[in-house]
Amino acid sequence: MKKVLCGMLLLSNLILFSQEEIINPLDNYLSKTDKISGEKTYYGGGTIVSFMKVVGKRNSEQYVSIRVKGSTLNYGCYGVSILFENGKKIIRSKENVDSDYNDSGWQYKAFFVPTLNEINLLKTQKITYVKLYIYDADITESESNTILEDAKILLTTPKVKKK
Repeated sequence: MKKVLCGMLLLSNLILFSQEEIINPLDNYLSKTDKISGEKTYYGGGTIVSFMKVVGKRNSEQYVSIRVKGSTLNYGCYGVSILFENGKKIIRSKENVDSDYNDSGWQYKAFFVPTLNEINLLKTQKITYVKLYIYDADITESESNTILEDAKILLTTPKVKKK
């Protein structure tokens, strides 16, 4: 009788477990779904470094966005630098840096498609510092952890086709 009761209990737990919906962690970052194309846009990261992923029916694209405060207006700015906790860096000296003004002052921002090596760094190392043109920002431990965890979910390593 105990074996039958234990068997029934185990079977009912398996049935309940199998009916639970499996949740894709990427769904927590969904910002919008295009009503015509079905394309989905996901956002994540911190306030200084963030990520955007756009997933269509046949392909996906991913971007890194960096935003720092500046004290004055500058046009024609170039240069993105990201420093990681282990001393490694992403340096994009020719990357365009845009400026914008809002209630909190001048904002400098860069938006780019990361390379395979950059994706690997962003998914495995904590960011400690960023610099856009001449304006920089230290990344707090808390924000660094958020950026790292979100990068692990949002940034995917492209599959290399074998020849």
